[in-house]
Amino acid sequence: MLLIYHIISWHMLSHLVNCVKYTEHIPRDEVRCPNALDILPCLCVSNSDPALFMDCSLVSDTEELINVFQTTFPYSEFEVLHIMYNFSLTTLPTGVFGNVTFSTVLMNHGNLQTVEEGVFRSSLPRLKHFTLSYNLITTVPHDLLSKSDELVNLYLNNNKIVNLPIIESQSLQYVDFSANPISELKVNSFDQMPNLKDVLMVDTSISELPVGTFIKNSGLQSIYLNGNNISQLNTGCLNLSTSDLLLLDLSHNHIRKLQPAAIIIPESVNYRPSLYLDHNLITTLEEQDWKPMLEMGFLIDLSDNPLLCDCDVAWLIFSPALLEQVARVQCPSGQFAGQDLHDLNPEWFVHNC
Repeated sequence: MLLIYHIISWHMLSHLVNCVKYTEHIPRDEVRCPNALDILPCLCVSNSDPALFMDCSLVSDTEELINVFQTTFPYSEFEVLHIMYNFSLTTLPTGVFGNVTFSTVLMNHGNLQTVEEGVFRSSLPRLKHFTLSYNLITTVPHDLLSKSDELVNLYLNNNKIVNLPIIESQSLQYVDFSANPISELKVNSFDQMPNLKDVLMVDTSISELPVGTFIKNSGLQSIYLNGNNISQLNTGCLNLSTSDLLLLDLSHNHIRKLQPAAIIIPESVNYRPSLYLDHNLITTLEEQDWKPMLEMGFLIDLSDNPLLCDCDVAWLIFSPALLEQVARVQCPSGQFAGQDLHDLNPEWFVHNC
């Protein structure tokens, strides 16, 4: 990690030298970056690209960051703010960025604990991509979640967020709250994001899915709920209104039972969605629970489950077309221990079931 940091630092230093040389030969009215020495240790990169990039990965504390943005900026609309692997910043106070705005914010791998309300207020009308991953934040500014009219991607994974905030956004398409200690999903958690396409809630502490959690998200394409503490899927908990679903990942949970109609998708779907239920605790495949999902078109992965492969799978053995929608999986114990579900002899089920 230290070597990588030095490489990054050397790379930034090289850019700084080039930036200073570049600005020496251009009339001031054509220079859109501030004087390079005035914003040290931050780096503004313009070159011939119309987009402006600001890298402040080497600031030593909040005060130094504030001082940088008190400098006169010839041009205030930046494309990217980049602060990576900075372990000195712990707080972003309101007004820290002055009147400078950003379309993309990338602040990963740090020790940020507090982002005050209004920090990115000036950027909200044009903010499209916001990443604050691998930090220590516990809450997210409300205005960021409710007044960002252009926000498309929101990455808040690997933080210390306990309560999933309610997000109000007509534009948001991708949200990632993975690896936060979130223990509860509310039925309206995603209601006010009508254009949401991808949800990632991986490796949280969620143990239950409320009925109708995603019913209002009619454009969903992928839902990642793997690596949680879910033990049962109740009827209607994944009643989905989207016809564009590609993937539903419930792997690496503690699921033992699917109640009838736990997972529902519209009759007219555009794709055959993949359903990942591998690495759970499922033992039986009761026809009333599983056949409807296969008839909806799901391609199902059941690998690494303690399947009994007994008479409960007879209906599936006698339905080769539906069986083809189940990924190859071994029966771990019982009569057919070590054999693949697809290779079981139908005659045994005729005589014993």
